Amino acid sequence: MVLHESLRKKLAAAAALCLTVCSIAGCGSGEEPNSGTQDSARTEDGQPAGLAGDMQQGSYISFGSYQGEPILWRVIGSNAFGDPMLYSEHIIDYMAFDNAFWMANTDKNYGNNYWAASDLRTWLNSQTEYVKYDKDGGPTTGTVKDGWNSYDREPGFLYGFTEEERTAIFSSRNRQLMDEVNQTGDAVENPEAPLHQYAGEIEGCVTNYQEAKYLYSTEKVFLLDIYEFYQLVYKGGFPVEKRPTSYAERTAEHERGGGFESYWLRSPRVSSGSPEDDPKYNGASAKPDGASVRMVYSPELVLAADAYDGTVGVVPALYLKHSTRLTGGQGTLEDPYVTDGSQYGIELFTHEKALTEGESWKAQVKGLNLGNKVRWEVTEGAEYVTVGEDGTIAAKTPGTAMVSAFSLQDQSAKDSVRVTVYEALPEHEPPTVEPMAGQLDAAGGNTVSQVFTVQAGENEKITDVTLAAAGTVFAITDLQIAEDGRSATFSLILLEGKTLQDKEAYAPAVTVVQEGRFAGGKPGKELKDPSDTVSFGLSVVNLGE
Repeated sequence: MVLHESLRKKLAAAAALCLTVCSIAGCGSGEEPNSGTQDSARTEDGQPAGLAGDMQQGSYISFGSYQGEPILWRVIGSNAFGDPMLYSEHIIDYMAFDNAFWMANTDKNYGNNYWAASDLRTWLNSQTEYVKYDKDGGPTTGTVKDGWNSYDREPGFLYGFTEEERTAIFSSRNRQLMDEVNQTGDAVENPEAPLHQYAGEIEGCVTNYQEAKYLYSTEKVFLLDIYEFYQLVYKGGFPVEKRPTSYAERTAEHERGGGFESYWLRSPRVSSGSPEDDPKYNGASAKPDGASVRMVYSPELVLAADAYDGTVGVVPALYLKHSTRLTGGQGTLEDPYVTDGSQYGIELFTHEKALTEGESWKAQVKGLNLGNKVRWEVTEGAEYVTVGEDGTIAAKTPGTAMVSAFSLQDQSAKDSVRVTVYEALPEHEPPTVEPMAGQLDAAGGNTVSQVFTVQAGENEKITDVTLAAAGTVFAITDLQIAEDGRSATFSLILLEGKTLQDKEAYAPAVTVVQEGRFAGGKPGKELKDPSDTVSFGLSVVNLGE
C-alpha cells in the first residue's frame, strides 16, 4: 500500500517521539488500575493528588497524546456536574473543517460549516486507526484548499488515548449555531429565532447569541463555539494566541508567516446585512452557501475561513469527568497534573433526564469503586422533584432540578443528574382532512378543486398549511386559517402547462404546522410543536369535455 505523502511524514515524526511520551506519561510503568479501595490517589511522595473535579481554573494537566506527544491542557471552566473543561494549550495540527464535497449551491463548493456533520468533528471523536467519514469521504489532497494538510488517512484523534483515558472523557451536549443553509430540520431547538449576527471584533462577537437559532450535538471532543471562546478564554483572561506543538510545526505543509496562528471555532459564519456591507469572500457578495466557519484570526478579531481550508489550526476541548484520579503533578506549567484516566468514587449512568409531571424514574450508579452504597439528595429544585432512598426520582411540577448521589464511604465522592420536568400534556393527535377524497373538474382546463377542510387536534392551533406531495402537478390556493387556529380551508389548482390523465391516481398531501406542545412519544420526552403530513385522494371528472 502506498502511503499518502503527508501521512508518511506525520507517521515518521510520531515514531521519532515514541520514547518521549512514555517517559512523561508513564506508559509501561506496570501500575495497577484503581483497586476499588476508598483511598484517594497519591503522588510520588505519598501525598493525596486529588480528583479532576478539585482542579482550579487555570490549572494545567497532561492528558492523552497525539502523534507521540503528550497533550497539555488548561482548565478554563466546568459544567453543571463539576467536570472541568480542558482546553488544549497549543494548536495540535492544521486541518480543514470539512472537505469540498458539499453541493449546497452551484457557485461555491468550499465545504460545509455545519459542525455536527463536519469531517473535523468526526476525526476528533474517532478512536480508530482508520476513520470512517460520511458518504462524501474524508479530507483528501484533492478536496482541501491547495491540497494542504489533508488527513483522510490519519488515525482518529482519540486513537492515541488509552481506553481508560477515553472513558474518562465526559460526553457533553453542546450548543451549535445555525446558518442560512443548515437552519432547517426537526433538530433545531428554536426554529422561529433569528440567525446569529456577524461581528468581526472579539469584543462584540457574541451579538445575539442567546437568542439565535441553534441545535444540540453530543460529542466527547469539540471545538469551542464563539460564546465559549468569548466568555471562557477572552473574558476569562486566558491568552488568545495559540502556538503550535513541535509536531504541528514540523509537519505543516503550508507556508506559515510566523505571526498570529489562526484556529477554528465550531460556529458558522452567518451572513447579515446587505452584500455590500457584509462581504464573505475577499470582497465578493455574501451568499448563504453554508461554507464559511468562524476562526480566531488575531488578538482582536474573530473572522472566518472556508471550511475546506487546511491551513487553519485545531485547538480541541473536552470535559474530563470530575471523578478522574490525579496521579501526580502540581497543576503548574512546569509540573502539570497527570492522570491515568482511572476513576474514583461513583458515577451515574446518565447526567440528563426528562420527565413529565407525575412520572417516576429510578436513577442508577455505576459504582466504579464504592458499589451502590449511596445517599440520594435533591441538591437544587426540591420543589420540582423528590428522590427516594433507592434513587427513584418522582416529578412533581415543571422545572429543572439537580439530584445527587453521595458515597456513604466518602462524602467528597458524588455525581449528579439534571432532571427537567415538563408539563403533562396529552399525546399528540394528527389533524384530519375532510373530505379524504375529492374531485378536480378538468372541463375548464386549469380549474380549482372543491374546498378541503383541515381540523386541528385537541389543544392545537394551525399556523400554516403547505403542499407536501404532488407539488409539481398541483398548488394550494385560497388558503384560509380560522382566527382561533382550530381549522383551515384550501383548494387545489392544476399548475399551468400540466395535463390531467384519466384513471390516473392522484394522491396529494399537505403538511400542517401547528402550535401546541405534546410528548408525542419522542425519546427523552422532548416536547415540541407538531408538524403532520396528511394524504388524501383526487379523482378527475369531465376529462372528455
